[in-house]
Amino acid sequence: MKNIGLISDVDQLDAFAAAAGFAEAAVFHGLSDPPFIRNGWATTQFTESGQQYGVQNVPCPGNVANSVVQFQPVMFWYFHNKTDGTPEVKTVFCAPSIKAFDVTASANIEDKSLTDVTILNDHVSDNNVTGSPLDGKAFNGVIFPENPNPFIQARSVGTKAGISGAIFRLAVQQPGGVQSTFDLPNGFLDLTRKVYTQHLSIVAQSVYFVNANSSLAAEANSLVPVLWIDPFPGHALAILLIIVGIAGCVVQILHQRERRKVLLTAPPGSIAAAMSLTAHSGFGQLLLPYDDMDTLERKLSGLTFRLDRRSGAIVADEQGTERVHMGPDDAMLSLLGESRSQDRETNSSSSTLAYQAAAGYPPWKTPYDS
Repeated sequence: MKNIGLISDVDQLDAFAAAAGFAEAAVFHGLSDPPFIRNGWATTQFTESGQQYGVQNVPCPGNVANSVVQFQPVMFWYFHNKTDGTPEVKTVFCAPSIKAFDVTASANIEDKSLTDVTILNDHVSDNNVTGSPLDGKAFNGVIFPENPNPFIQARSVGTKAGISGAIFRLAVQQPGGVQSTFDLPNGFLDLTRKVYTQHLSIVAQSVYFVNANSSLAAEANSLVPVLWIDPFPGHALAILLIIVGIAGCVVQILHQRERRKVLLTAPPGSIAAAMSLTAHSGFGQLLLPYDDMDTLERKLSGLTFRLDRRSGAIVADEQGTERVHMGPDDAMLSLLGESRSQDRETNSSSSTLAYQAAAGYPPWKTPYDS
């Protein structure tokens, strides 16, 4: 742990140069706050005792890239003590390489994310990356020559420590902690490949591309909501709807013929329309406003009703048949329903009396009586 105090070499400005380098990188690549820094708060760094990590260049004999340290392979190393105090170390050797291709790239214009890359060929125009002076050698991205400029040297040290530290922190964040990463045969290999490859890719975008006065053919595709209809159920549903439509037309034609037999001069939905249909039918005289349902049922027992085809009125029909031999003078009589039986019995049933009253002629009066 560290306590609050001023470092002895503050005049060398190394810390300021490193902080400026990180701030610049954060703006350049959209980085978040570094470890132990949050929204203006700064705390001393603390780590688990016995945990160390780092990266070193590895000059391999016979490799033409070994003459300059920034092109040499590197070795990431990770050390910690087990719970029983036994030391344990893991190392990962990496030899970065670079190759240029002519590709077709797809990107999301809104968030600038690269969505797909398709290799067309490996023939690229002459350049100073695959040609002289680099001749296809790739920067290792973490090891750089000593520089007398303290600002540049601070950036070199910060880069070297930052990548190895990021890998180790990623190992600590794994389920089971850092010990689970040490226990896996390729635990640190997978994490190092992931972080180190991402670092080199970001470096490549910034280092290996320069501005050029040229343009490329591009195709813009818009992603819009699309309604997809499966052919088989779509056609089946269309056929079903056509059948339903044809059946509806047939029913409409047949029903239209039947509606011609019904004489309705006004929609029967109002009190006035209902009264016009029943006012001259006669059976309304049997009913009184204070009759309950049982009384109404008893008074109308034995009567059936129909629409008269000549007048459109609702009339009582005792026999359930309609008179067909009527002249023009009989239109008014048709409102009264079927003619009464010529033979009247003195002791008529309640249904007969109800019918006679509905027809408009009480049993003691004939249609010819004044």
